Amino acid sequence: MGGSARFTVQASGAPVPTLKWQVSTNGSTWSDVTNDGVHSGATTDTLNIWGATLAMNGYQYRAVATNSAGAASSNAAMLTVNGIAPVITTHPVSQTVPSGGATHFTVAASGTPAPTFKWRVSADGSTWSDVTDGGHYSGATTDTLSITGATPTMSGYSYRAVATNSGGSVSSAAAELIVYSIPTGIYFGEFVDNRGHWAMDVRADGLAVYIAYLRERKTAIHLIFWVEPDGTFNASGQEIGAPALQAMRATTVDAGSVNASALTTDLVLSGRISFGQVTGQLNGDGLGELLTGAIDSSSGSAPAGVHAASLVNEPGVVYAIVGAGGRVLLVAVAPTGVDAAVGTLAADGVLKTSSVTGGQIAAAIGAKQIVVTLTPAGSGSAITFAPFSSATHALADGSGYALGGTITVTNTFTYDSPPTELTWQLLLPEGWSYVTAAGNLADTAPAVGTTGSLEWIWSTPPPSPMKFSYVLSIPAGSAGRQEIAAIAGLKFPGATLQLLVRPDPLIIDEHRSYHSADTNQDWRLSLLELARVIELYNTRNSATRSGAYAVLDGSEDGFAPDPARAPNTNAGLARYHSADTDQNGRLSLLELARVIELYNQRTEGVRTGRYKAQFGTEDGYASEP
Repeated sequence: MGGSARFTVQASGAPVPTLKWQVSTNGSTWSDVTNDGVHSGATTDTLNIWGATLAMNGYQYRAVATNSAGAASSNAAMLTVNGIAPVITTHPVSQTVPSGGATHFTVAASGTPAPTFKWRVSADGSTWSDVTDGGHYSGATTDTLSITGATPTMSGYSYRAVATNSGGSVSSAAAELIVYSIPTGIYFGEFVDNRGHWAMDVRADGLAVYIAYLRERKTAIHLIFWVEPDGTFNASGQEIGAPALQAMRATTVDAGSVNASALTTDLVLSGRISFGQVTGQLNGDGLGELLTGAIDSSSGSAPAGVHAASLVNEPGVVYAIVGAGGRVLLVAVAPTGVDAAVGTLAADGVLKTSSVTGGQIAAAIGAKQIVVTLTPAGSGSAITFAPFSSATHALADGSGYALGGTITVTNTFTYDSPPTELTWQLLLPEGWSYVTAAGNLADTAPAVGTTGSLEWIWSTPPPSPMKFSYVLSIPAGSAGRQEIAAIAGLKFPGATLQLLVRPDPLIIDEHRSYHSADTNQDWRLSLLELARVIELYNTRNSATRSGAYAVLDGSEDGFAPDPARAPNTNAGLARYHSADTDQNGRLSLLELARVIELYNQRTEGVRTGRYKAQFGTEDGYASEP
C-alpha cells in the first residue's frame, strides 16, 4: 500500500499504432485511464501507478493499440496492493487461576486493513494448534480469548494470537496458563502428647475452616483462613476460654470493665498440607503446640463439611466438622465452659457420646441442620444448640453482571443474642470496586473506589435481622464466572465468632446479550443484518410506513413485519427488538439511524461494524473500536 507499479506493452503495425490504457474494477467494464496524479503515461507504452491504495487491489489494466487498420487490446494484467502488515501492540500476559476458575488472554495489533485474530494453543511450547470455541474456550477468533472451568491438565499450556491481514501475519508472544489445585478435603488430627483435637475443612478455592479443642487449657479455637496453592497456611486469631464465655453470658456487662487479656489469648496457627498429611504449630501466650493429622479418606453418605449451631436466647455456639464416613469433631462454646467430643455418626446422623470433660453430648447432624444437646459434667441441666444465626447474600436482580456496569448485592444477618459489634468482610473479584451502600449503614465502611477486600463494622449493632446492600462497579476487563466469598462476625466481650455467608461463595455470571440485529452473534453488524432492520423499519400498512413488527419465533432474528397494525399504534410485545429503544413495537427513523451508526463503526478507515454491550447508552450497546 502506498507503493508504485508499472505496466508495459509493445505493439506493432503500419502505420505505427497509438496506445491508450484502460482500467476495470470488475473485470468486465472498462474505462480509459487518465493522467490523474495516481496514473501517468496513460497514452504511452508504459503506465505508471503512484501511491497505490488498498481500494485499487484487484484492478485490471490493458492497453488498446489503434491505427487506421483497426484496434487491438492486450491481455489484462491485475494490480495487487498489499496492506500494512500487522504489528502486535499488546501481547497476552500469563495467567494463574485455581482449578475450575476462569480467566482470559487479550491481544492488540495495528495494521491496514485491520487484522483478524486467531488464537493458538500449545501443550509443549513447540507444537501449536488452533483454538476453537466450545468447551473451555470462547472468543477464539477475537482479540480476547476467554477460558472457563480451567483444569489441572491445562496447567502449563501456552497461548498466542496470530494477527493477519492482506499485508501478512504476525504471532504474539506466548502467555502461559497456570492452574493450581488446592489440597482440598477434610482433615482430622491431634496436638502432640494428646493435648487436644483439631479438624479442618479446605474447599476448592482454598478457604479453610479450622476448629480445635485444647485439653489442658479447656479452650476452643475457630479460624477461617486461606490455604496457599503449595499447601501452606498461616492464620491469626484468638483462643476462647471459660472466662470469655462468662463475659458473653453477661451481655449487659460494661465492655470497658472486662479485662480482655483474661478472656482470650492471641494465637498464630501455621503449617502445611503435603500429600494428605498435615504438620503445623500453634503459637501464642503460653502456647507452643505441635499438631499432626491427615486427610479423611473415608467414603460414605454422612453430611461432610462444616456445621454450626447456637444457643437460644444467650451467647454460645457449637461447631462440628464431619467426614464423609461420619467421623466428627464437635467443639461447644457455652457460658458454662468449653467442651468437645470426638466420634462417628450413626447411619441416621446421630452422635451420642461422652465429652472430653466427662459430660454427655447428643448431636443430630443433617445436610442442612444441626441440633446438639450438651449436659456438662456434674450438672443435670442440659443446654441445647439450635441452627446457627444466619448470614446470607444475593444478587439483587439475579441477572448477572455486564461489562462497565454495576451490580447490587443484598445481605441479611440474623442473630439470637445481641453482640457488641458486627463485622462483614468480603473479597472482591479482580478489578471490581466499591461504590456505595444502603440499608442498615455501618459505622465503618469502605471508601468509594476500594478494590480487593471490603469490611463493614457496626459498633452499635441494629436489631436482628440486620439488612444492608452494597453496589459494586464492574470493569470492562472482567470475563466469565466470578465469585464473592464473605465472612460475618459477631463480637462479644472477649470473644469473636465467625461464620461463612451463604451461599458460599456467591456465584455471579457475566450477563451478555447480542443485539437483535446480530443474527449470527459475532458482535459485528453486517450489511445483510442491517438490511433486515431496514426491512422491519419499512413495514407498511397500505401505503403508509408504520415500522410495526411482531415477535416470530423461528425467524432469522425472532421478529417479523406486522403490516396489519395501523400506523402510530403501539404494541405490548413479549420481547422487543434491541433497536426499539422506546419499546413501543415500532421502529422509528431515529432508531434505525442508531443501528446504522453501529453498522458504520470503522477502525483505521475500514468498516468493521463491531459493537459491545454497554450500560448507560440509549440501547445498551456501543461501538467497539
